[in-house]
Amino acid sequence: MHSQSSAVGGDSHIRPARPEDLGPLEDLEHEAFSGDKMSRRSLRRFLTRSTSMFLVGVREGRVVGAILAIERRGVRDARIYSVAVFSPHRGEGWGRRLVREAEAVAFARGARRMRLEIRRDNEASRGLFRGLGYHIVSPLPAYYEGGIDGDRWERELTVENGREENR
Repeated sequence: MHSQSSAVGGDSHIRPARPEDLGPLEDLEHEAFSGDKMSRRSLRRFLTRSTSMFLVGVREGRVVGAILAIERRGVRDARIYSVAVFSPHRGEGWGRRLVREAEAVAFARGARRMRLEIRRDNEASRGLFRGLGYHIVSPLPAYYEGGIDGDRWERELTVENGREENR
């Protein structure tokens, strides 16, 4: 994993999530999402699955954000399942750095495309992923809890974009 000190300041880095991160990950899930939350059991399962790319952003020893991407065996796609940053750390570049690191890990594992779903009313995520080069590939009517529409987004992964902004 790459040090993030210059981008977000202080003793900051991104690393694979560990079982001892379960408490902060559960707290993050509850703070960041009003619906469609992962249960403690699901978080624990993703921490140990070989197809999971579960990364955390850490600042001064504390988890400040996380991304979960899933490798799809037999397919050259990976899927971002969740990305979230604790509210005091939003706007510090953590979301962008977590996505870029997950892309690099996915590319190293053989993925050549990253996909995700975003709620239509989540302007912050839509802006983040648009700025990272993702584009909408299909609408997802009533995809989310409460009948909220979404869209499927994707980006091709290459060795070049797997390295950019990670150092």
